[in-house]
Amino acid sequence: MPTIDKSLEPKLTQSKEDLLCQLTDEEHKQRAIGLAEVWLNLQYMDETLADLKAEQKPARKAADDQILRLSHAVASREELRQVDCQTEQNLQTLRMTMTRLDTGEVVHDRNMTDKERQMVFGD
Repeated sequence: MPTIDKSLEPKLTQSKEDLLCQLTDEEHKQRAIGLAEVWLNLQYMDETLADLKAEQKPARKAADDQILRLSHAVASREELRQVDCQTEQNLQTLRMTMTRLDTGEVVHDRNMTDKERQMVFGD
């Protein structure tokens, strides 16, 4: 009897591959039920997300406003602040002078308006 070279024999291996398979009626029904459940869950998540976004909108706007204000302050090295001021009505020169109380700097110096002169002199 002749000897067969074992290295020439076919080698068999097993594997798993993704291949199309026809669904049974029961599998089709189960996939349809699963699809409906996932779709409804997604709709619920979208509604919840919309509610959460609406709820967080004021806080988001406040954060955006604060970022804008702080960015401007960092870039320009200045910011608006409430500063105590004093306004002087000089009745001799008919001028109004506003001065910062923290630094003594003159904020503005202008002529009195007609209305301001009338209030002082009662014309």
